[in-house]
Amino acid sequence: MLSTGGSLSFAIETVKKYNPNEIILLPLYPQFSASTSGSSINEWKDLCKKEIYQVKTKTICCYPTENNFIESHILLIKKTIQTIKNNNFKLIFSEHGLPESKIKKGDPYQWHVQETVKEII
Repeated sequence: MLSTGGSLSFAIETVKKYNPNEIILLPLYPQFSASTSGSSINEWKDLCKKEIYQVKTKTICCYPTENNFIESHILLIKKTIQTIKNNNFKLIFSEHGLPESKIKKGDPYQWHVQETVKEII
């Protein structure tokens, strides 16, 4: 695992030294948006072009309803609910905002979040 803390130049130099046969990009955003996962993936690809670095690359993208992802959320929610006295609570789901214009252009983020929530419920 390589966490760059925002420095892709450092990351690509580290990857070059490691000399892998294949790279797997795994954005830690389960719901895809061009402004999150998309920009990170594109930045990596652009840097590889700039650095003339070619290696087989796959991307694991978009897992808003993947069973283990959903089940882990359900387990954490149930565990937390058990600690609440009198069962007096409301469960609120929250997401980051995305301009409506992006959604209208086909960005799937809002739909992915809705699907995640539907599966958790």
